[in-house]
Amino acid sequence: MPMRPGHLFSPGFTAPMNRPVIGVITKADLAAPPRLQQVRTWLETAGAGHIFITSALTGDGLDDLFACLNAEEYQ
Repeated sequence: MPMRPGHLFSPGFTAPMNRPVIGVITKADLAAPPRLQQVRTWLETAGAGHIFITSALTGDGLDDLFACLNAEEYQ
């Protein structure tokens, strides 16, 4: 499928990977909520199954990300 205007990835971009795909948005402490939602939408459209919004500065989202990475489906 062609890319949509304003999107970074084509819809279903991750489908050929044949693996679960995680989207990670970093430096969330520096972005406005509307921008975070926009990036989340891009990752969802691309096919990311799990999306985490993280900040190393505040620690937000890191525990959930690490738990997901340690889950059996990602081993």
